[in-house]
Amino acid sequence: MSSSGNTSEVKKGSPRSVPVRDDKYMGLAMWMASFSKDPHTQVGAVIIGEGNVPLGWGYNGPPRSIMDHSVNWDRPFKYDFMVHAEDNAITHSTGSLKDATLYVTAKPCKKCMLKIASERFRRVVWFPHKSNDVNSILNHSDDNEVADEIARLANITLSKYTGNLNWMRDRMETMKKLGIFD
Repeated sequence: MSSSGNTSEVKKGSPRSVPVRDDKYMGLAMWMASFSKDPHTQVGAVIIGEGNVPLGWGYNGPPRSIMDHSVNWDRPFKYDFMVHAEDNAITHSTGSLKDATLYVTAKPCKKCMLKIASERFRRVVWFPHKSNDVNSILNHSDDNEVADEIARLANITLSKYTGNLNWMRDRMETMKKLGIFD
């Protein structure tokens, strides 16, 4: 510091680099998906409001009042008992969802898109989740077309996620070095 008391000459360290907004919240949605007990498809969702405020999160699974072991988790039997991640995130969110952004690890189905439109979301960022099972609901293109039309009519921006989630791998490596997994 100079004798005049001017602190502008003091050198400061730089902050560490962190993921950009879409990468950060899609990564959080991926972590949420890891809580799903579905043995075939794990989907997670995170809702972020205006001002970068987290409003809710969820993952796919049966309602709380239905015991996990009482559900037949095979396709197509499980579908009648599953609440989708988007629906859970909306149901368990706080505050107004108007103009919020939903990050979800699979493209919303038409039923979820109707709920998203009802809440007046501004944007949905979805991960291009793939399933090799022909019976997976993720492979129903007619459902996707209707969901796209609902989003268009409701003026919701649907964005396929194209970012980078390598920060998650890097963070896991840091956690290993810290001895968290010992």
